[in-house]
Amino acid sequence: MPTLTIKKWLFYVSIIVLYLRIFSLMNLFAENWLIVANGTPVLKEELASYIQGRKILALDGAANGFKKFHLYPHYILGDFDSIEDPQYWGINSEEWNPYQGHFGVTIVPAMDQDLTDLEKGILFCDQQKASSILIIQTTGDRMDHTLGSFELLKKYQSLDRPLIAHTDREQVFFLRDTAISIERGEKGYCAILGYPKATINTNGLLYNCSEYLIELGVNNSICNQIDQPTSTIAIKGEALIILPKECTWHINRFNDK
Repeated sequence: MPTLTIKKWLFYVSIIVLYLRIFSLMNLFAENWLIVANGTPVLKEELASYIQGRKILALDGAANGFKKFHLYPHYILGDFDSIEDPQYWGINSEEWNPYQGHFGVTIVPAMDQDLTDLEKGILFCDQQKASSILIIQTTGDRMDHTLGSFELLKKYQSLDRPLIAHTDREQVFFLRDTAISIERGEKGYCAILGYPKATINTNGLLYNCSEYLIELGVNNSICNQIDQPTSTIAIKGEALIILPKECTWHINRFNDK
């Protein structure tokens, strides 16, 4: 009987080791992704900086900027109605499945008109097991697109896969029942918006909050400022966070054992 117990124990240990190896392999192939939307374009130097060390997904008309700067994404996704020169990229309107275009770029037809290109892009990155997703060029002259992109930050938020949008000066992301530690960014402006509602506690900001209720359309923390080299924001509820781009931060989950 003791021998049988030991065999069972060894069997369970071997199963756990197998799962850990599989999980490690999944993390090994996970990558950081950059989604380049078709909003206000960034400068060539900034785009070249963003694409370093990331898988690059250009959404439809964003490919025009890559052509202009002689840069190449890994993927182009969309229905391609905003691309000025489809032939340059080897886009074939008869294809419905992903295929190889010119310059080693994979073309990903996404014709579903019920979803925006940005939402299709986030879903595609998640299908590729992205470990993080950064979005640029998501703001511009279409306020509906800008506000819609912020809604997607909430819809597809995951503590295991950061989803962040960059504007010219800021980074925007959604948090739910989470605390974060922030480094750098002193004197930079920040904001915490109920999305739709949260209670917040902060430390290291110019105007700190203690059990402060924020609610969309009622009360929020705006025009605040990073005041210390290290600061914290704790959210109970749901909130949209706006920080200086130069800030780095990491998540501390509530109720971690």
